Amino acid sequence: WILNPHGRIRILIDLASCLFLLYDLIGLPFVVAWDIPTEVGPLLTMTKSTAAFWSVELVLNFFTGYYRRGVLIMQPGTVAEHYLKTWFILDFLVLV
Repeated sequence: WILNPHGRIRILIDLASCLFLLYDLIGLPFVVAWDIPTEVGPLLTMTKSTAAFWSVELVLNFFTGYYRRGVLIMQPGTVAEHYLKTWFILDFLVLV
């Protein structure tokens, strides 16, 4: 089970990534700068949703095909190995 990088599901995930990234880039700095409590209400929901989304997205990247020299690679082991050698460390460090 490998996602096509240009398939509907992956495009929806990428669109959701843009929304969560927008929150991380704009909303989160306000929360930190003005010490706004995130223990209750919508900010608690957003904080937990963001962490959950990025965690799931990291796992899904192990199952998303990629292009090598113009050829779509969809073999699970090759896809996972490629992700581990490229973006995994950065994604993991950002998540932690």
